[in-house]
Amino acid sequence: MKNKNALFAPALLCVIYVLTGLSQTLVGFLSGISDSDLLSVIIIQCLVFLLPVAFYCKLRNINFLSALSLKPVSLNMLGFSIISFCLYFTGGAIIKYIGSAFMDLPSAGGIPIYELHPGQTGLVVIAYIVLPAILEEMVFRSIMIHEYSPYGGFFAITVSALSFAMLHFSFSQLPIYFLAGIIFASVTYVSRSVIPAMLLHLANNTVNVFFPDVFSQYVSRTGNSVLLFYILVALFLLLLYLWFNQLEYIYNKKADDTARDRRAQLLFLESEKKLREQVNRPSFLSRFRQVFLSPGLLAAAAVFILKSLGLI
Repeated sequence: MKNKNALFAPALLCVIYVLTGLSQTLVGFLSGISDSDLLSVIIIQCLVFLLPVAFYCKLRNINFLSALSLKPVSLNMLGFSIISFCLYFTGGAIIKYIGSAFMDLPSAGGIPIYELHPGQTGLVVIAYIVLPAILEEMVFRSIMIHEYSPYGGFFAITVSALSFAMLHFSFSQLPIYFLAGIIFASVTYVSRSVIPAMLLHLANNTVNVFFPDVFSQYVSRTGNSVLLFYILVALFLLLLYLWFNQLEYIYNKKADDTARDRRAQLLFLESEKKLREQVNRPSFLSRFRQVFLSPGLLAAAAVFILKSLGLI
């Protein structure tokens, strides 16, 4: 496979990681949640995510709007998206429970709503809920999946999830962000649109900003942590079954729609061409080396490790 996406895409990640690290330092100097602080956060996010992606698409001759995959989705994706969010929320609660049992996890923080005036509430929603959902999904779902799809769905989804998890520079939070990345990337890959993932991300940000530590607070109040853990595991397994069942339904329906299409013959010829390309595709192991052992992705992982350890 003469595809150099595995060389160029990680370079974009490295730039964003470095800018994110610098931005965290700048945000640390801000006094709090004043209007000027919130506006600064909004501007910084645009500089960190939007400008590098625009330059990357320009240099790589990629159609920016096409790569974003801002396409309308069918109603079939509604149920799948809802199940996906519940699966993430349940899986995240399980990860938090296991993490709290073995280590002292930091508080999720959050912003006290009662301290905000109406104008500030709008800025908080933009700065910490809406904008991160749009910009981060643009980078880690739209661009990363676009660049790694030629290597196969497994690599596109995994790199999207891993790069998203590393963005947050936290070893303790890596599993839950990786789970979020897997869910959001899967929804994007299946729907061929980033809109459902943006909505899921927005809902997740809303919970994290205005209702942080709800799960841990509930466990500490009730004391029924073991029973709750078993309930969450059972619910997670049920949702996982429903998730795969819905996934099978979506792909079966796509196959049926294709079979009834008047352009079935043309689509058949195109599928034959793609099949021949698949035959010539390198082995899984070869693609694994190209993707995960590329110098760029290793450099991005190095930035994550050094930043997470506080060495840079």
